[in-house]
Amino acid sequence: MVSFYERTWFIILMLIFIFPVGLYLMWKYKKFNKVVRIIITVICVIALIDNIFGESNAGNTSVKESTTAETEANESTTKKVDDSEKKNKENSEDDKLEQEQTEKEEQKRLEELEKDKAKAEKEEQKRLETIEKEKKDKEREQAEKKKADQEKRKKEKEEIALKENMFDEQLELQVQEYAKGLKLISEFFIFVGDNPQLMNTSEYRKSTDEMIAMLNRMLTSANNLEAPKSKQDVKKDYQDIITTTLHAVDLFVSGGKTYDMTQMEEGAMKMQEVNEKIESFVDKVN
Repeated sequence: MVSFYERTWFIILMLIFIFPVGLYLMWKYKKFNKVVRIIITVICVIALIDNIFGESNAGNTSVKESTTAETEANESTTKKVDDSEKKNKENSEDDKLEQEQTEKEEQKRLEELEKDKAKAEKEEQKRLETIEKEKKDKEREQAEKKKADQEKRKKEKEEIALKENMFDEQLELQVQEYAKGLKLISEFFIFVGDNPQLMNTSEYRKSTDEMIAMLNRMLTSANNLEAPKSKQDVKKDYQDIITTTLHAVDLFVSGGKTYDMTQMEEGAMKMQEVNEKIESFVDKVN
């Protein structure tokens, strides 16, 4: 029985797909005539050679292409790296410029803050100086006002003291004049008391009129005294003494003219009252 690998169809299949096996089987089992076998063998050898060199060329081409691709890839990578480095450098420069700009802006902001702070401190210092100046001015004004008030009070006291001294001097002169007049009045009435017949004479009337006129002049002078506030009571007491004296003399004179002893006694009592007022006045003045 013929094996399947001895059959022609199998050998042809081997020549097509696995030609070394097909050539071996073809020559071993002498398939086809010798010329055909030689032609087939040559074709297979040529195909084998072509396949070998074709693969070599393809390999070289592939290697070349691979090298070229690798070179291009390297160049691309290098370019990308260069571009990346360039971009990074540009970005770095941009970042550096941006950082410098930021630092400049920050420096400018700090300088502005320092200027504002210095300005605020200057304004605060100026405000404090103004307050201090106003305080000193106020203290100076208060001191000047106090001094002026003291000088004013001192001047007022001096003026009051001067007025008091002038009043005392004028009062003393008037009191001396009053004392002299009162002495004359007393002596006159004592004389008339010893000589009552003189009451009907013109000399008596003339003398009494002069006494009353003298007392009226004294009262006018007393009223015209310029008394400071502290001396008003003294002036009033002195006026009261003269008024009482005038009233006493008027009663005594009127009683003498009509021989009215009651009026004359009232006049004498008024004179006693005058003496009491004079004693009180002297105590107050001294």
